[in-house]
Amino acid sequence: MPEYYDNRGLSLAAYGEYDKAIADYDQAAAAGTAGPTSSTKPRRLLPLKGELGAALSDYEAALKLDPNFALTYNNRAVLYKKWASARRRWPDYETALRLDPATTMPASGRAL
Repeated sequence: MPEYYDNRGLSLAAYGEYDKAIADYDQAAAAGTAGPTSSTKPRRLLPLKGELGAALSDYEAALKLDPNFALTYNNRAVLYKKWASARRRWPDYETALRLDPATTMPASGRAL
């Protein structure tokens, strides 16, 4: 049941158990029915572990697999904004907005 792993991953992440949370998110994504956002959750936890390079590499790999998933661009922009290069966030926010104009996440990120 992917929902079980996804929900347990949320709880583990809230308690700082990032490695266990990532393992659960991976299990949920492997089941293939937890939804597309499950694949973005492990990447969002890597910076909290201090693994910025790994997080960026994961986003790059995800974009090669699905270059039209707006949430991946948005989340990479957030990573750039917080931990890497603030200037590098703009193209990702723009791409996220182009791919999914109805979402407010990239628009709010650009405003800050």
